[in-house]
Amino acid sequence: MDDGWIHIPRWGDFQHYKKRDPPWIKDYRSQIDNARYLELTLSQRGLLHDLRLLYLSMHRELPASRTFIASRLRCKTDKRSFDALNHAGFITISASTALDQRRVETDNFDFTSDENARDPDAVQRIQELAKTILETRVQ
Repeated sequence: MDDGWIHIPRWGDFQHYKKRDPPWIKDYRSQIDNARYLELTLSQRGLLHDLRLLYLSMHRELPASRTFIASRLRCKTDKRSFDALNHAGFITISASTALDQRRVETDNFDFTSDENARDPDAVQRIQELAKTILETRVQ
């Protein structure tokens, strides 16, 4: 920990409106039936919830720094909690930023796939990725 970037896997699943940057995210009732989620302590579940909100407010550029996160969330954090969230698949820690991850997603998108051509969400996802990359380059 304390080096790299935190990413929330399947971030798009938590977005309510696909065409704008919402000030809030979706949460799923099905989490309460997820064995990996239920194995987390209540404290770890609270950290996960707050990390999702912080990830949103930081525009997917969340440093993997326990000191930074503790400061922003005004709470103590422990390595064990981050390890538990990572092991359960609710967060990943990467050496690259979210923007770099989005570029990889764009580079690996198969425009010629019949499956993607039939999936309107796939086309929308690639349009959102391209828009994000262009906006970042302009800044």
